[in-house]
Amino acid sequence: MTLGAALVLLSAATTANAQVSNLLSNLKSSSSSSSSSSSSSSSSSLLDAISNVVSAVTGSSSISLPGTWTYQGVALSLESDSTLSSLAGSVVSSSLESQLDGYLEKIGLTEGAATITFDEDGGFSGTMGKISSSGTYTLNDDGDRVTLVFGQKLNYLSISGDLSGSSSSIEILFEGDKFFELMQSVLSIAGSQSSLASTLSSLSENYDGMQIGVQLTK
Repeated sequence: MTLGAALVLLSAATTANAQVSNLLSNLKSSSSSSSSSSSSSSSSSLLDAISNVVSAVTGSSSISLPGTWTYQGVALSLESDSTLSSLAGSVVSSSLESQLDGYLEKIGLTEGAATITFDEDGGFSGTMGKISSSGTYTLNDDGDRVTLVFGQKLNYLSISGDLSGSSSSIEILFEGDKFFELMQSVLSIAGSQSSLASTLSSLSENYDGMQIGVQLTK
């Protein structure tokens, strides 16, 4: 085990210990409180406390997709790091994300300028500047992959991406060629200049073999 990994485990254990101590303290306080408190309420509090401890140790969190999300920037991931260390891969991804943000700004995809709203019933609607679209979405059983099917405007284009994050901040990563196909389709319904379409075409070649997507916040 590396020193870094050991420190992470130590930190997690310390946090968990503090959470457990608080839990035991709360249980003791609860047992000495008036008997009028219902057992169901106590059970609920106990389950919530245990859930918080588990979440603190594992870092797990559930994503509640329904709601309105705002675009914050591009997300990018190397599909394979077989030739790069994790650190090097991270540095490369960060640099490319910055470059790609600059390119996408030229076609109007800027921070805060795009939103997507997911409904409880499996529908979604989105805007990018003056461009709007809608469609349906589905999640896989694990809730870590989402498939978007756009409406007639985008010729019922279907695109699937890996979903990760928390209840307030997420990333959706698509295959690079699919992401650029989506961007080109959006430009086509906006009647944008052919030069922008050419830019996207060249970018798709430069970013081959990567996952590209979006960072969104509620």
